[in-house]
Formats: sequence, C-alpha cells, structure tokens
Amino acid sequence: MYLYSMKRILFFTIALCSCLTATAQDTAKKSMSSTRQKGRSAVGIISTKYAVCGTVILSIDAEKKDAEVFIPIGDTAISRYTEGTKVSFHYMPLKIRNPKGCVKGGPVRILDMAKVVPHHKRKKKKATPTAGQSK
Repeated sequence: MYLYSMKRILFFTIALCSCLTATAQDTAKKSMSSTRQKGRSAVGIISTKYAVCGTVILSIDAEKKDAEVFIPIGDTAISRYTEGTKVSFHYMPLKIRNPKGCVKGGPVRILDMAKVVPHHKRKKKKATPTAGQSK
C-alpha cells in the first residue's frame, strides 16, 4: 500500500514538472517568434534597374555611396507598386542563393510594406465645426 501511494506521488510530481517546463518553453518560443516577425526596417525605391534580378528595392541611405539592393523572394506585395515608388518596409534577410545571374544585392522576405507619401502631398484635415459653431 505504501509503495503504491509513493508511485502515485512520484507520477504526479513528474507530470506537474513536465507541464511547467512545456509552458515555459512555449512562452520562450512565442517571445522569440514575435521578435523575428518584426525584422529590420528600411526605406527604398522600387526599381527594375537590374533586369536579371527582377523587381528590386534600392535602399535610400545618405551615408552610403552605393545603394543596398534588396531582392524580394516569394512576395507579391512589391507588385502593387510602380517603378520609382518610395516605400518603407520591414524585411528579413534570407540565407539562400541569389537568383541565377543576379550578382548584386541579397534575397530578403518582405514582412510588410507601405508607400511613403511626401509631407507636402499629404491631405490636410478639414476643421470640423464643433457644437455651438455655425458653418
């Protein structure tokens, strides 16, 4: 009888510890995946300058003499924009080879992308009359 109760206590202790360990590992995985999803950010211009590479994004960096070339792989988000469009985007560098014949730049996965609207072209909000004011 005593041996049976000790086995039950041991079984529940091991089960409880394994559940706690699994929960801690899941939490760690979730925090790492949220960090990965953010990626790096950059601003660039859509270009077809390097025809072999397809449509690429040329980074805009005042400090560097040459623009960095991003080659989006497996992404259709870039197809929404035309040549010369200025965009801001988040990306993750990929550890794969460049497309055949493309020696400039590096392959990336685009996480999100948005068109950059120049400050002088932004629409101004119209003042709305508040209660008690007439038009």
